Amino acid sequence: MREYELMYLLSPELPEDEMTAATERVSSLITNRGGEITKVDTWGRRRLAYPIRRHSDGYYTVLRFNFEPGQTVELERNLRLTEQVLRHIIVHAEDIPPPRTIRRVPVTEDSMRRMPAADESMRRAPAPEAQAPVAEERAPVAEESEATTRPETVAEEQAPVAEATEATTRPAPVPEETKE
Repeated sequence: MREYELMYLLSPELPEDEMTAATERVSSLITNRGGEITKVDTWGRRRLAYPIRRHSDGYYTVLRFNFEPGQTVELERNLRLTEQVLRHIIVHAEDIPPPRTIRRVPVTEDSMRRMPAADESMRRAPAPEAQAPVAEERAPVAEESEATTRPETVAEEQAPVAEATEATTRPAPVPEETKE
């Protein structure tokens, strides 16, 4: 026997009792064929990445079980025929990497109050009031530099070039005698 993992997605329109019945039906598909379920993990209702059969949500369940390799084909066929199951996937549990654990580090109050030296250098000092008039005097210089970087100004500068190009690509004028 090999260890497998089955993830399946149930329709969000199922009432609670039908959802448990569908979960029991999937479990019985495994146990009736000589399989042994080792772990059941119900994730609950989750948003789908894309619509499946016009559903944007679904109920996820993950089963870990031991099963004969030749029986998986029959299990997949029965899962495809079960209407409540929107999608499913069966993989070898040996191919699945173990879940990563998050190591939590205790944080003391002193470390939360004290900021590291690198972050202190990035802080901005409040601007003194004496510098405010200097900023107003420099405002016209800043406007000139902004004028060269604004997209509208760039478009205006390119407009004469576009007009010259249009003039060269226009069709030749038609004599007035033929216009009538």
